[in-house]
Amino acid sequence: MKANTKLKKYVNDTIVNEMDKDPSADVLSEGFVDRIANHIKKILTKASTDKFTSELESIAKSNPAGKKAVKKLVDTISQVEKDMLEVERMIAKYGMD
Repeated sequence: MKANTKLKKYVNDTIVNEMDKDPSADVLSEGFVDRIANHIKKILTKASTDKFTSELESIAKSNPAGKKAVKKLVDTISQVEKDMLEVERMIAKYGMD
């Protein structure tokens, strides 16, 4: 089955599930659409993260240079995340936007 077809089926199933939860819900309301979009985003983000992790593990297992490169990338990502938390903290502290 093509990925596009799978996605359409999944979106359809998600909409049906949301409608089953609240049959009186306005399907064109912003909240209804947001819940579906957020749910799909969460699923796609998890799938993407899992794929990225799997690919990194594959590279790390390939040879010592790959393992070293993956470690450096993971450390860099971790540092960037810490730095962004500090930036957010400073923005909140100093009221910058």
